[in-house]
Amino acid sequence: MAVSPPLPQASSSPRALSVTALWLDRQPRAILVLWAVFAAFTTYACMYAFRKPFTAAAFDGLTVGPFDYKTVAVLGQLLGYMLSKFIGIKVASEAKPWQRAAMILAFIGIAELALVLVGLVPPPWNVFCLFINGLPIGMVWGLVFGFLEGRRVSEFLILGLSVSVIFSSGWVKAVGKWVMENGYASQFWMPALTGALFLPLLLLAVWMLSQLPPPDAKDIEHHSKRQPMDREARRQFLRQHGLGVVLLTLGYMCFMAYRDLRDSFQVNIMRNLGVEMRAEDFANWENFVGLTVIAGMIGLWFFRGNRAAVIANVVLISFGAISLGLLALLFEAHKISPKALMIGTGISLYLAYVPFQSILYDRLIAGLRSGGTAVFLMAIGDSFGYLSSVGLYLYQKIFPVLIGYDVPEHWSDVFLNASKAMALVVPLVMTAALLYFLRHFKDGKEPVVDGAVK
Repeated sequence: MAVSPPLPQASSSPRALSVTALWLDRQPRAILVLWAVFAAFTTYACMYAFRKPFTAAAFDGLTVGPFDYKTVAVLGQLLGYMLSKFIGIKVASEAKPWQRAAMILAFIGIAELALVLVGLVPPPWNVFCLFINGLPIGMVWGLVFGFLEGRRVSEFLILGLSVSVIFSSGWVKAVGKWVMENGYASQFWMPALTGALFLPLLLLAVWMLSQLPPPDAKDIEHHSKRQPMDREARRQFLRQHGLGVVLLTLGYMCFMAYRDLRDSFQVNIMRNLGVEMRAEDFANWENFVGLTVIAGMIGLWFFRGNRAAVIANVVLISFGAISLGLLALLFEAHKISPKALMIGTGISLYLAYVPFQSILYDRLIAGLRSGGTAVFLMAIGDSFGYLSSVGLYLYQKIFPVLIGYDVPEHWSDVFLNASKAMALVVPLVMTAALLYFLRHFKDGKEPVVDGAVK
C-alpha cells in the first residue's frame, strides 16, 4: 500500500497528529473521502437542528406589536445569522486548523443556550434570544469548509457538505414537529430539545473532522497551500482581485435571493398555480432534487486542471441560470405542469448554487496561487447573499405593515419573472468574472503527471 508523502508542517497544526489522523493518512484515498464526507455532511446537518426547528411551530395568536410573532422571530434569527456571516469574513478566514473544531462546538453551544432562553424567557421578549441564536452559527459553514478545501478530492468532500443544505432543513423540522406532536415539549421548548437530541451525533461528527490529516505535498502542489488570512492578507487580495470578487458576489446574491424566493414562498407559488402542497411533497420533491444534483455534480471531478475546472463550474452555473428562464417560458407556454416547474427549478437552482457556494471558490484560490483561503471568498459571498435574503423578507413581511403597501398576491408571477431575470443577468455576470480571473491565473504552475496537466 502506498504511503502518502511527508505532511508539510506549514499546513498542519503545530501539535502532533493523532493516531487516528496518522491512520487515515495511510488509508486508500476512498476511505479518507468517505470519512470526511460523512463528518462534514453530519456536522452541518446537525447545525440545522439548532437553527431551523423553531420554524415548525405555528405560534398562533401571538404578536409583537403590529407584527405576527413568528414573522419577528424568523427575522430576528435571520438578522443574527446575516451579521454572523459578516463577522465570519474575519473569524473564519483567520481560524487556525487546530482551532476550528473547538470553535464549531463553542458557537453551536452558544446557539443551544440561546434556545434554552427561548423556553425560559416569556414571549414576546424571547424573540431577542433567537437573534442571539443566529449570531454564532452563521460562521459554522466556513469553519467546516476550512477542513475540506485545498485537497485533490475537495470536490467530493465539499459536495458532501453542500448537499446537506438541501436535505437538512426538512429533516430537523420533521423532528421538531414530532417532538411537539408527541407532547415531549411545548412550542417554546421544542427548539432546545430538538437541538439537544442532535448533540451526540454532532460531537461524533466534529471529532471526525478534527481527525482529518492536513493536505499533503501533492494536494499543495495541485491546489496551492492554504493559510489563514489576517487583515493585511485580506486587503491585499481585494486590492489585487477586487473587481472579480464584486462580480462573483453579485452573481451569488442573485442565487441567494432566488433560493429564498423559491423556498420561502413555495406554498404561495403553488397555490397561485392551482396546486395545494401536501406535507410529504416538501421532502419528496427536495429529496429528488438533492439526489439529481449529486449525480450531476460528480462530473466536475473529471476536470483536474484548475483553469478547466473553473471554466466548467462557470459553465454549469450559467447553464443552471439559463435553465430557470427556459423552464419559466415552457410553463407559460403550457408545456410543463406546476409540479414539473417546481422540481425543475430546484434542480437547475442547486446545480448552479452548490458549485458556486463551494467548489468554484476552492478552484479559484488554487488557480490564483494567492496563498490565501477559499473560506474568505465564500464568507464574502455568504454575507452579501444573506443581506439580499433579509431584504426579500423585509419586503414581504415587514415593510407592508410599516408603510401600508400590499405585497404581490400572485407570487407565481414574481417567481416566473425572477426565473427569466436569472437567465439574463447571471450568465453575463459570471462570464465577466471568468474573463477577469483567468487573466490572473498562474499559468504553468499546475503539476504535470504522465505527460498531461492533471
